[in-house]
Amino acid sequence: MRRKAPQQLAAVGGIGVELAVDAALKYQIAARRRDETLQQTPIAITAFSSAQLENKAAINIGDLQGAAPNVLITNQNSGAAAANVSIRGLTFADVEKSFDPTVGVVVDGVLAAKAFYFHNQSDGYYRNVIRNKRVGKSNNENFGASILFTPSSNFDALLTLEKQVQDFEPVNSSISNSSEAFCNQAILDAVIGVPGLVAAAPANQCNRNTTDDLYTVFGSPTRSHYTAPAATLEMNLDLGGVKLTSITGYRKSDEDQTQDFDSTSANLYFVNRVQDFRQFSQELRAAGKISDGFDYVVGAYFYDSKYNLTQYTQFGGFPAPTQTVTGTSQSYALFGDFNLQLIDRVRLSFGGRWTHDKKTNENFVEPNQFPKAGYSGSKFTPKVGLDFRPSDDLMLYASWSRGYRAGGLSGRGQTLISSTTPYGAETVDSYELGFKSAFLDKRLLFNVAGFYSDYSDLQQNTTIPISGGIGNETVVTNVGSASIKGIEAELVAKPATGLTLTASLGLLRSKFKNFITQAPVGGVLTTFDYSANNLIYNPRETLSLTADYVVPVSFGEAKFNVSYRNIAPYDQQISVGPTTTSSSGVVIVGGNDPRVRSDRQGLLDASATLEFDLNGHKARVTAYGRNLADDRGPNAALTVAGLFSFSSAREPRTYGLQFGYQF
Repeated sequence: MRRKAPQQLAAVGGIGVELAVDAALKYQIAARRRDETLQQTPIAITAFSSAQLENKAAINIGDLQGAAPNVLITNQNSGAAAANVSIRGLTFADVEKSFDPTVGVVVDGVLAAKAFYFHNQSDGYYRNVIRNKRVGKSNNENFGASILFTPSSNFDALLTLEKQVQDFEPVNSSISNSSEAFCNQAILDAVIGVPGLVAAAPANQCNRNTTDDLYTVFGSPTRSHYTAPAATLEMNLDLGGVKLTSITGYRKSDEDQTQDFDSTSANLYFVNRVQDFRQFSQELRAAGKISDGFDYVVGAYFYDSKYNLTQYTQFGGFPAPTQTVTGTSQSYALFGDFNLQLIDRVRLSFGGRWTHDKKTNENFVEPNQFPKAGYSGSKFTPKVGLDFRPSDDLMLYASWSRGYRAGGLSGRGQTLISSTTPYGAETVDSYELGFKSAFLDKRLLFNVAGFYSDYSDLQQNTTIPISGGIGNETVVTNVGSASIKGIEAELVAKPATGLTLTASLGLLRSKFKNFITQAPVGGVLTTFDYSANNLIYNPRETLSLTADYVVPVSFGEAKFNVSYRNIAPYDQQISVGPTTTSSSGVVIVGGNDPRVRSDRQGLLDASATLEFDLNGHKARVTAYGRNLADDRGPNAALTVAGLFSFSSAREPRTYGLQFGYQF
């Protein structure tokens, strides 16, 4: 998971998540970076306070899957600290650091002085029948310190130092079938060239399609070690009429991971990925008022990153060519965001961002050293919005913004063309119309938003077969356009002292337009039309219901939380399902492979927390249960160019205890 520069408030495609770790969509022109309540902000925002996260015993952002309308956060087994994040159907499901994520994760400033430590450990929930043991174990440590300096009344500086250390065992379940190479002896013999050298995977490791199969695996032992130190310095200087802010961020990571991607005991596709990544970012901004009816935020942003990846692959029982990739990325931006009071209770918001991106990619695939390739591009992305407040408890708003994701190069390309041919920038026009309302002295809030997003030059990653090497490559191309439309509604009620009820509903409808691409089939370059496929991570409905209850007790407070999330099925990869061939030779794909489609999820969670004073400091004990209905199914699935297919499984019913102590 890429972590972008810290910001005060992250607005995510219209949705903000107000936590210690915020989600932020690059398409949002600029977070508003103002002190204003959620009901005063003319975009749709879903917020979770730190107390709410504690009450639900949330361990990571994945526990918020489906908690906000049209938000998906699924764990990704292909890398440490990795997640696929989709907001309003906007996503890019690849954790490779050569690609810009559609949704970035923003680490916020703490604005407090403290030392912190977090430990999470699991022995896994898969059963390896070959090794006759439970697998998928993990151990995660987060620790650090924050120090707040306030040498004067108008200046403060917050320094945060932290480090994450993660050790886990990557696990994949086989969902391969007899049409794929690694389940067919004749195909295996043809691929390897030595008949009978590698036995086909046993029958019980292929054509597996039940839910229980996802939790029963056959792969070889794997490991992953990941470390990520980071430092953030936020400084604020209040000059009276203007507030100056500087945010400096640095993060690096080192990762050494093995993975059995074919997920069978035959050990046909086994990789060892060793990579390091570092990023530096600097943001400078000024905020103030020109008059009582005109305020502004202006600033500049710089981002620089570099990564090195070496991948050792065993393919079909033999060592495949080693790949070494070095990639760099730089981004410069100037942005401005303005509010102008036109008349009483009518406000115009407008602004824009100019961004320049520059990237390089240098790829060595034994024995070929491909030339160093580059990409550069610039874009100005404007936005405008209008809000009307007929009363203090009602706001109507409308907005339009244009977003942009830079082009780049395919870091996992295996050939000269794919390694050196850049793909172009992707743009999206987003329209939003909504209202926010409050009733009964703000004890009842009801917000509704409708939105429409129109993509052009859509970036899409595709895994295609190649002859020789590791048998496949992942490339990104611009494949046409797509549209996404939807509705979001949220209701918050406080019917009694200590009781808060929350409900949210998200509806999505999306489709591709002119999704045309080419790939080699049998040595012949073939045109594919994927326009009938579903966009990935686009469930038609997401529903969340939550009840929080806080009651005073003699020694502190007792807190109770019950939540239910229902998520409609969604596809997890652009892949080839049923096909027909037109008279002109174009292969028309009738949808994604059904194996990469999730089932409907009904996730029931509950927790009980006791908070009390311990030696003058706040302490808490939380008992929790996640997925109490034991709703099992696929978490993320992938088919690989006719060779094999694999999936990971959702966490089953889980119970636990959490202990916290603030000092």
